[in-house]
Amino acid sequence: FLASPHLSGTMNVIIEADMRPLSMSPPTPAETQKSVELKAYLESLGLFENKDEVAHREELLESLQNICRDSVRDILTAKNAFSNQTPKELASLYTFGSFRMKINEPSADVDTMCVGPEYVSRDEFFDIASARLRNNPGVSDLSVIPDAFVPIITMKYGGIEFDLSYAPIARYPSRLPLDFDILDDNNLKNVDEKTVRSLNGRRVTDTILKCVPNKTTFLQVLKAFRYWARRRGVYKNVMGYLGGVNCSLFCAYAAMLYPQAAPAVVLYHCFRIFAEWKWPKPVLIRDVESKPELNQDMNVWNPEKVEKDRMDLFPLLTPCYPSQNSTYTVMPSTRDVMTREFARARDVVERVLQDKAKWSELFREVPFFKEYKYYIQVEVTASNAEDFNAWFGYVESQIRKLVPIMEANHAIT
Repeated sequence: FLASPHLSGTMNVIIEADMRPLSMSPPTPAETQKSVELKAYLESLGLFENKDEVAHREELLESLQNICRDSVRDILTAKNAFSNQTPKELASLYTFGSFRMKINEPSADVDTMCVGPEYVSRDEFFDIASARLRNNPGVSDLSVIPDAFVPIITMKYGGIEFDLSYAPIARYPSRLPLDFDILDDNNLKNVDEKTVRSLNGRRVTDTILKCVPNKTTFLQVLKAFRYWARRRGVYKNVMGYLGGVNCSLFCAYAAMLYPQAAPAVVLYHCFRIFAEWKWPKPVLIRDVESKPELNQDMNVWNPEKVEKDRMDLFPLLTPCYPSQNSTYTVMPSTRDVMTREFARARDVVERVLQDKAKWSELFREVPFFKEYKYYIQVEVTASNAEDFNAWFGYVESQIRKLVPIMEANHAIT
């Protein structure tokens, strides 16, 4: 399962992913039973939405899509570019992440991305859509963050937190095709990096789902892995730990290597593989490719040519073009913490499979104040909710710049 340089064949391949299965062994009755027990344990914690909660989110998404389409129509009309486009030709709303994979929890936010025509810029869309949303009685805590790595509108809508990004497609000036394909790489031609990042939220999610051999097994493993990461304090991408897409890639990697294994066994191998991984060797589930036919430098991850890529400590590569390191925020201290946690989880799951431990031990919360005698607490204040949300997000994003300064201070251990 090692990644190696591609030395022959298609010249567009930068790094080849060898994802040949390590085992095709089917599960034993005992392994199946442990997987049943794992699912029952997660259900007992209330980690699954009921039908009414799912229906509520679907209604909100339909309403949000209508707001997006009305906003695009207004902008095109003001530019004399509206010519009876159907709603689907104006814009489409896509979900990605945990909601798209149907593993989100009742309290989880929903990641969304609106695709629209080129004539509607991101700034124009954010201005008009945010104004419409502010006038909606169901919307609260709305913030527009145009300078983020992925520019977004954040809000609560119907009591649910939403993140909304926007991607104008250069190849379609005023009208999207009815058969628009989000996975078509040609949609990336002549767009800016922020549009690529916005599009790749959904593109990465769908590519992962296409890669895994058994979606049911993968999703159960991912549900457990995400919950484990939160309980063990290693789920916060902005702080140098894991985010949703990182968890998905780890679990997809193990699921592809053990395509017939029971979820409990795939989860064990996921922890085992990455407890023993020789970082900074990259993790990838598909070949890393260049696309010279797009006539655009998309900053594909390539440590042979890009110095900053050589500096990555924990490269976990996204599976669709342009492949990038999804864990670029990882620092030496957070890498070491995660490696320790992978090893602990591997040992616990091994005992569970041997009937020497319960699943609850895997998810035992980190006793923070027992493990850390000294810590730094950062407090954030503002005069109103909107300023607080923006200020809090900015401060949180800057903490990972503070940590390396402390890591470099040999007086701090």
